[in-house]
Amino acid sequence: MGPSDWMTWAGGVFNNWMDADTSFEDTSNQYVGRITWVPFVAADESNLLHLGGGVRFSDAKQGVRYKARPEVGDTPIFVDTDLLTVESSLTSNLEIYWRKGPFWLGFEYTNTSLDSPEYVDPDFSGYAISGSLALTGEMRSYRKRIGIFNPLPVARPVNHGGWGAFEAAVRYSSVDLSDELVEGGKMDISSLGLNWWLTPVAQFSLNYRHITLDEGGVDGNSQEITSRLLLILD
Repeated sequence: MGPSDWMTWAGGVFNNWMDADTSFEDTSNQYVGRITWVPFVAADESNLLHLGGGVRFSDAKQGVRYKARPEVGDTPIFVDTDLLTVESSLTSNLEIYWRKGPFWLGFEYTNTSLDSPEYVDPDFSGYAISGSLALTGEMRSYRKRIGIFNPLPVARPVNHGGWGAFEAAVRYSSVDLSDELVEGGKMDISSLGLNWWLTPVAQFSLNYRHITLDEGGVDGNSQEITSRLLLILD
């Protein structure tokens, strides 16, 4: 297999004027693209390095707003820029993932630059570092056609008399929505988790998170323990 067998690219142009119930001319246009490449893969594909990058440009006719919760469903919004009037926005993304057998490590970085004289052209950024280890020895497969990793397979699912698959996970993420005249806040999250895959489409997870928030010059800390039952319908 040549290098092109391990590369993907995709692009698109979007406008949601039908959903927004307004005219095409008054709705923002989005131009997006993504490319991925696997520069190294072992002969048996058990050791693999993934690189990727993406870009999104918007003419932002309806303004932009960036906000984030502490990585849990319906919790309150912790950082928020509110609606900003801008000329355009440009978002770029970098992704690096390494998988070796049952071990998986990933890094993603995102930066958004705004063309906004009113707010002195602020930049916002965020990143996340994630790692996991399948305690029962399974390995995530790689979907070459779209450049992503599949969910953890289950060698001995519970509906076939097994115990399923167990996965320990750790993650650190940071998002900074304060720059120039915008004070959206900065949030850092440290997470520990244990995932129990009962079958390839059913997972129970238990997670602990420690959250640090800096908003308007005021620092705060919070902690949470969450559980989730995930069913994959594909």
